[in-house]
Parts: sequence; structure tokens; C-alpha cells
Amino acid sequence: LKTLNTNYKVTLVKKEKNFVSCPMSNWVIGQIKQMEDISFSYEKFSKNNDIKILNQKVTFIDKRTKKVFFGKNFIHYDILILSPGIDLETSSIEGFDKNFITGWKAGTETELLSKSVKKIGNGQSIIISVPLSPYRCPPGPYERASLIASQIKKRNLSSKVIILDANQKVVSKGNLFKKAWSELYPDIIEYLPDSNVIEVNSKEKKIYTDFEEYNYDFANIIPPQKAAKILFDSELIENGRK
Repeated sequence: LKTLNTNYKVTLVKKEKNFVSCPMSNWVIGQIKQMEDISFSYEKFSKNNDIKILNQKVTFIDKRTKKVFFGKNFIHYDILILSPGIDLETSSIEGFDKNFITGWKAGTETELLSKSVKKIGNGQSIIISVPLSPYRCPPGPYERASLIASQIKKRNLSSKVIILDANQKVVSKGNLFKKAWSELYPDIIEYLPDSNVIEVNSKEKKIYTDFEEYNYDFANIIPPQKAAKILFDSELIENGRK
């Protein structure tokens, strides 16, 4: 926007002080990159482009008066571009608690998942769940499974990665992923479609789908997703409609 017109007064509202790349976060989990490689300060960006950064959490948007609120404080806008992200519907999975790390929003959980991958031992069972589509970044879970399988192969472990997919088939780049799995990880990756996770038990380390029960040593459960709460609170969408 500033390139189009340097007279525009552009304000970026972001509660986090650093940008952490979501697309590259799987590389950290797969031991290819470090967190510092995918984390960037807004400071240079702000100075180099004359863009104001507000590190605030948006609590309400009043489209009638064109105000963005941060608690009792607010700013006016002429044009508002929204990118509020997603919310995870963890309540749809019985037993889901803090012991399960999704890593579906890049940041602290990305690093926690990376550390868990480093600790994978011989003969362990790793489960990754894929929610029913649509969800953020369709190829993401399959990429993550592939990168973890790559680490298992590299370290010559006899561990397995089980993909429990709620969908009937791989929803993104299916032929590409299946070809890679059969050629590179035939004894490591087990792909199970129509396997919607409905319940988890972190104490007993069990995962339940509609039809089966699975034991795990390490699990990455990715819950179903919905539009961010701020959109509903501000009455910008209703029942999934704008």
C-alpha cells in the first residue's frame, strides 16, 4: 500500500512483537531450521516503510463508526483489511487438554513440537491427525508427517508415523505425497483415511476415532478450525457468512 501511495497512513495492528512464519514452521519441527530463522522483528519493516506498528490485541471492530477497539481504547480507519487468523475447535475432541500441542499457530508450540521430534526414540508410535477440510494450510499436516518421517529414517529408527485423516483422501497434492511416501518411507508412514479423531486420553496415551483405538508415544493432534472469535464478536460474520 505504501508503494502504491506514500501518502497513505498505514497502521499494522499485531499483538505479537515479532513475525513468525507459519509456512516455514514445519521446517523447524522437521529439524531443518531454527526458530530464529523464521522469526522477524517488525522494527526495520516499520522504519523502512514508514508504517506504524501497534502491538495491541483487537477486542472489537465497529464497522458502523469505523473504529478498531483495544479494550477501552480505539483508533479510526478509512479502510480496514482484516487477517484475524483462525480459532481451534478443541472442544470437538473429548479429552483434549494442555498435554496436546497443535503447533498450528507458529510460535511457542512450534518450538515445543520441534523438541518432541528430537526426543523420538526407537520403536515409537507417532500420530498426526488431520481435521476435516476446510482448515488452514491443507498440505501442512502431510508435510509435517513427511518431515518427521525423514528424521526417523535419517536416525535409522524403527518408529512409525500414523496419519489419522478425517478426510476420505489426502486433500492437497495427494498424488505427490503418496508417491513420496511409497518411495521414501514405505515402512515408516501409515496413512489412514476416514479416521476422524473424536477422543484423546493423555494419561493412557490413547486416541479414538469413530471406529478404532490407537496407542501413541507422541501425538500431534490438529483440531478442526473456524473463523476467529473477533469476527463473530464484531458481527462481521454469522453462521459462516460475511
